[in-house]
Amino acid sequence: MAVWQARQQGVNNFSVLVSHVLVPPSIASILQSPLNRVQGFLGPGHVCTVMGYREYEPLAARFRVPIVITGFEPLDILQGTLMAVRQLEAGTHEVQNQYPRVVQREGNRVAQDLLNKVFEVCDRKWRGVGSIPKSGYKLRYEFRDHDAERLFDVKEIDTREPDICISGLVLRGVKKPHDCPAFGRQCTPEHPLGATMVSAEGACAAYYAYGRHLELAKRAPEASAISIASLPACLPRAMKRAWSKSDAATGGAIHSKRGDVTVKSPAFRISPHDSPRYSQSPSVHLKQGWWINCSPANERLRRQQFFHPDLSPSR
Repeated sequence: MAVWQARQQGVNNFSVLVSHVLVPPSIASILQSPLNRVQGFLGPGHVCTVMGYREYEPLAARFRVPIVITGFEPLDILQGTLMAVRQLEAGTHEVQNQYPRVVQREGNRVAQDLLNKVFEVCDRKWRGVGSIPKSGYKLRYEFRDHDAERLFDVKEIDTREPDICISGLVLRGVKKPHDCPAFGRQCTPEHPLGATMVSAEGACAAYYAYGRHLELAKRAPEASAISIASLPACLPRAMKRAWSKSDAATGGAIHSKRGDVTVKSPAFRISPHDSPRYSQSPSVHLKQGWWINCSPANERLRRQQFFHPDLSPSR
């Protein structure tokens, strides 16, 4: 609508970088994979409010999977899940609408007409997956003056996940978030590596937010020792001096114990914070859920947060 209005009003210094995607081609791509393990889908109620759900019907028939168009309230999701499970148990494969208070089979025809005037279907690259044919939208030629991809020559920029990231496999339902070696360690909502952690709606972000990352603690050792020399160079000077004193007292190691982490120096005791997630801080983080309780001599460091990847939470 913004692009349409910009063209109608002659606003020439307005452009958009389009990254819209289409859901049915992505579902088809998942189901065609030889690694596919997905047996049913909860369809996106907000998308179907505009697009309807007719285009899901051929997918359900072809791949013999139930698809339930679902809302976003907790009861909507529970009911949508129940409807999908009942279809699986009955051996049926239909498109059902759990969200009839908003979604109609035909969708919103007025909105669809406007979309078709502004956009056309194109191939689209999906983070962690690759290019899926005819799975996205791009601006039509008539709106080229508002196309940031053309104006700023960013078409060839390629986004790649780090080699350790398995977000593509998570997106396709082949792996679970906690199967990833980076999950909850190098990859967190504050420092995401892949698409499924970037978005709050992503599977990895959901697993992390609701405690699935704590499964990693079961695999972690009861205690660990960390070399003083390996601590981040960007720690405040006062902190580094305290570590140096501790280094002399402990022979170069900080000992972590179940319940808390104690530095053998009177200046510091590291304790678990009550909150399961830490807040944003310009300082370096010492691990989700940990904070520094300093002596009066180091009051200015109180409640600062630091990070070291080898310190494991105690709970």
